[in-house]
Amino acid sequence: MKDSPLCKACSKPFTACRFNAHHQVHCKRPSCVRRRKQKRQREWHNRRYQSDEDFRGKKQNISREYMRERRRKEKAAAVVALQAEACAISPLDILTGVVSQLTGEDDPQLVLERLRTYSVRGRQLSHRVAVSGLSP
Repeated sequence: MKDSPLCKACSKPFTACRFNAHHQVHCKRPSCVRRRKQKRQREWHNRRYQSDEDFRGKKQNISREYMRERRRKEKAAAVVALQAEACAISPLDILTGVVSQLTGEDDPQLVLERLRTYSVRGRQLSHRVAVSGLSP
C-alpha cells in the first residue's frame, strides 16, 4: 500500500483525489481550504497591486479614506472623553479645595462658612461694579 501524501497546510496525511493525485498537495479540511484560498487571493492581489497602477491608486485612496475616517472618529471620541471628564469636575469642588488649601482648614463646616463669606463679598463687589457702570 502506498503512503498517503502529507498536506502542506496542516502536515496531516490525506487521501488525494484520484483525478488530481499527481499535483494535489492540500487536504480537503475546511481550515486548509480556507488557508489555501487566502494564500491564492493574497498572491493575486499582490501581483495586481504591483502591475496595475489604477488598481494600486484605488487601493491607496480606499486606505487613505479609511485612515481619515478612523482618525476623525478617534478625535471625536477623545473630545467626548474630555467633555465627560470636564463635566465630572465640579467648579464648586474646585473652589472648595482651593479655599481649604489657602485657609489651611480641614473641617468641611468651616470651609463652607468661608465660602459663604466669600460669596457675600463677591455679590457686594459685583453690585458695586454694576451700579458704578465700570466693566469688571
